[in-house]
Amino acid sequence: MRPHLLCLIVGLSSIAIVSWAQTDPAKKASSFTDVVREVDQAATAFRGFDRDQDGVPEIRTLDRMKGGFEAKGKGGGTVVVLVEKRLLEQASGQADLRPSLQTFAKDIAIGGSNAFVLETSFYDGSEHQDGLTLIAYRDFLRRLWLKVEDFKGVILVGNFPQAFMVRQYAWHRDDPITLFAGTKAEVSFQQPWVRAVAEPVVSPADIVLADLDGRWDGIYVRQPMNVTDLYAVFPKGSDITENWEEKTERYEDFFFVQDGPWSEEALGGHKERFRFDPEPNEECTAAEKKLPNPLGLPKISVSRINAFHAGVVPDPGIHGVNGEGLLAPNGMPQTVEFADAQHVPNVMNAWVPSASLERTLLVQYFARNHAYRSAKSSTVLGASSVSTGLGSDLDDLRRDVPGWKDLSGKEFLDTDITITDLAKWMKEPALVREIRAHSNPILAAFEAPKDLAALTAETGGRPWYWTREGNKLVPSLKGIGGTMGFGFLRTLYENKALPSNGVLYFHTGCEATRPLGAEDVPFNAPGYARWQLAECTMMYGNGLALVGRGKVFYDEPREFWKVLGKGGTFGEAWKHYFDVESQDPELAKDGIGRKRSYFWSLLGDFTLRLPDALLKPNAAKQRN
Repeated sequence: MRPHLLCLIVGLSSIAIVSWAQTDPAKKASSFTDVVREVDQAATAFRGFDRDQDGVPEIRTLDRMKGGFEAKGKGGGTVVVLVEKRLLEQASGQADLRPSLQTFAKDIAIGGSNAFVLETSFYDGSEHQDGLTLIAYRDFLRRLWLKVEDFKGVILVGNFPQAFMVRQYAWHRDDPITLFAGTKAEVSFQQPWVRAVAEPVVSPADIVLADLDGRWDGIYVRQPMNVTDLYAVFPKGSDITENWEEKTERYEDFFFVQDGPWSEEALGGHKERFRFDPEPNEECTAAEKKLPNPLGLPKISVSRINAFHAGVVPDPGIHGVNGEGLLAPNGMPQTVEFADAQHVPNVMNAWVPSASLERTLLVQYFARNHAYRSAKSSTVLGASSVSTGLGSDLDDLRRDVPGWKDLSGKEFLDTDITITDLAKWMKEPALVREIRAHSNPILAAFEAPKDLAALTAETGGRPWYWTREGNKLVPSLKGIGGTMGFGFLRTLYENKALPSNGVLYFHTGCEATRPLGAEDVPFNAPGYARWQLAECTMMYGNGLALVGRGKVFYDEPREFWKVLGKGGTFGEAWKHYFDVESQDPELAKDGIGRKRSYFWSLLGDFTLRLPDALLKPNAAKQRN
């Protein structure tokens, strides 16, 4: 009998497993002074932390920032903000992020939670070990969770590594199947069969950081690994077959949720018996394995504020035949002519990272966050939805949020919504924007404009994108077709075409949060997460927070608005989705679907709530 559990410990032999006994809740730090001490001690313990003991630390530096970067809340637990140290280094001509972070800490405290800002740096070399770095930070967060009473979670500011997850499970099917397609051995069947394929399911898999008592460190695989896939056809009611095909997938630096182990027994005559074991749920605790639908549950909230991939500028090294650059002397886009069509650069490659713009976008983010929290934007309370035939959630908002009981938000629900329609929709003020469109890591799909001039006018009159025309790059939105992506959003941003208020985004598009290249390269590789859709939406679409999915799928977070309507935070609404899913016994029968909550993550500030004017509309009317 040959087992195919595919050794969940491959690549882990050199990794030190860090754990602590569960702390007695009565002994957890609760006073602000005690929490300060625990945060400082944890930072000291994990400074220079080398988890796999290879002589190269995963966490290089970790220090609590002092002098206004901490703030005492009132009974709302504790929040830690980890800021990439690179962003705090003083540089001529670049915005200083420190005042914004001080204000952010105070705003979190006004919202009720203790807030601590820590600066940190981490492994940024050539090894593909993003998951290992994340596990190191998970150990740090786990210590705080064990030591600090009501530890709410972490906000990551900067370009941190992201976890990549692969899942395999046995999918029992009865639709047509072809084995050995495209070969001389090709054969088709219409009878029961099993598909056990290791699929890339999500990145960022922030459940890894949020589930602090699960066994995620035990299912991490750092080194390249070939995983066997199985396609096996069976006579009805039998586990013996002579018709099967095995393939391999190669992954590295991934969290392997192996829910499809099987064993094979050779019976002779080219027949084998396949036995499929129950899903082991190795990432789960013993208690979670007993849930109606077993899955890992987040113990804290995690969200990311990252402008690195959106913060790009036209490459100043690109010049045309007459010496002209992509930007004219006045800083505006201009036409560039090249010697011939072969010398015209790819438009995506015509942009390069800008530390200056990255910091500017972050400062702008924290400014609108502060404006929202301090009620400077409270006049904008509406919600609107755009959907390419994929339904709408506004009825849930009307039901679950008191101030939206009579909501008459703008809804575009047609299958033929053009990108021009989308521009008009985004220009109408709204606090909440729901986007339901087929998406991928860099774009959401709408219909092409019927009139390019009308699209140009709606987006502010001056395209901040180039379209290739023969041997020229011409400032034009023609090249975006009907896609909501970098070119569309950057044009709206540069032309200041959008309302100034911050926006809470509910994005159900497939892979909207997924970084391009997550399956193949480390986070610091050129092109990784280039033009990332959710991040560009946040930074160029005046985002405050965004909930989105990192995989092609069909779900959305259940009861999300119910939590927000009761005064909960974005983070609490995200966590609640896992709770709801874990209590659904019918979902437990749904193969890939039963752990679909793993696909979702948060961008922006997880501590944000809806304003009191929506939570207590009658009280707001009386005050006015």
